[in-house]
Amino acid sequence: RYLAGVAAREIGDLDRAISEFREAVRASNAETHAALELARIHLQRGDHQQALSFAHQALLGRGGLDQPEAYVIAARAATQLDRPEIARSSIETLREFGPLSVATRELAIFERERSGPQQALKVIEISGLDLTDTANVEVLQQLAEILSALGRRDEALLKIDAALARNP
Repeated sequence: RYLAGVAAREIGDLDRAISEFREAVRASNAETHAALELARIHLQRGDHQQALSFAHQALLGRGGLDQPEAYVIAARAATQLDRPEIARSSIETLREFGPLSVATRELAIFERERSGPQQALKVIEISGLDLTDTANVEVLQQLAEILSALGRRDEALLKIDAALARNP
């Protein structure tokens, strides 16, 4: 069922993929990443409650608690559901288990949604991450979006140019 779900997802038949992945989860959540696949699809579709549910189920499945993407999905879905306590908890867990750049990116996204771009900018500034390092490119992308939203496009371009100069 899991492989059928992957094939259906690959050809763009998301309804069939959901059906196949659900059956894979029912059969044995511990043997595949079907719950994580379902969380991804539901987040993509904007079905945040289902995304959150399957992200939590994924943490109980094959990959266990060491799945940064499940925490990312949970944080994003919880933010959209106006469940800040769940979003913050997921982000804090990311800080412990996942790459700091991922946790920083997600906290910036959360703060931008909840408090606006100025607060998100503070998150990135105090992170201490080297934004010229390719490992932090997604944080740099968030920074560029935030600066652009604040009308500081020239500053965003300077940060991007600095990263490109270091890593052409």
